[in-house]
Amino acid sequence: MKSQKNIKGIVLAGGHSRRFGSDKALTQWKGMSFLERSLKLLDEFSLQPVVIANRGTDYSFLGYPVYHDLIENKGPLGGLYTAMTLFKNTSLLVLTCDMPALTHSVLSGLIDKYKLQCDVTVYNSERFHLHPFPGIYESYMANQVKIRLFAKRLSMQEFLDSITTNRIDSSFTPPKFFSNINWEFELDRL
Repeated sequence: MKSQKNIKGIVLAGGHSRRFGSDKALTQWKGMSFLERSLKLLDEFSLQPVVIANRGTDYSFLGYPVYHDLIENKGPLGGLYTAMTLFKNTSLLVLTCDMPALTHSVLSGLIDKYKLQCDVTVYNSERFHLHPFPGIYESYMANQVKIRLFAKRLSMQEFLDSITTNRIDSSFTPPKFFSNINWEFELDRL
């Protein structure tokens, strides 16, 4: 496995959980909250994970550093911008807190195929759909992301289409590993 000395673990937990009905980051699944699962998964790779969250949200009781969105209400792209700004000259392995089925082997495959010369390393499906998370993003793109935020161009797919992307085939990985949970009933499909 490639050295991870310049990779920082990031968990995005800045959503409002409107569809879910309660703070999904704290939802328990298999004895652990979604957020805690993501943090511990990154810990397995010694990536010193941190949480990026909305202002007013405090997850520090989990024992990990928590940073708040620098530009609020901009979705995952806003959280990504915050991480890129805080951790300059760093590759960022970014997860969202609402992907509880993600596994060590999925992240290991991402790290093994990571290419520093690309702006991002992500999985793609057989239909060429890119999975923005998990992904390894280069922090030097902070200004490019900031421009998109102020132009209200918040689509992760559009952003990925606009940069140099190292695409990893996910056809051998069960789709559930890339599922993010937006509604409580979706837990049943895991």
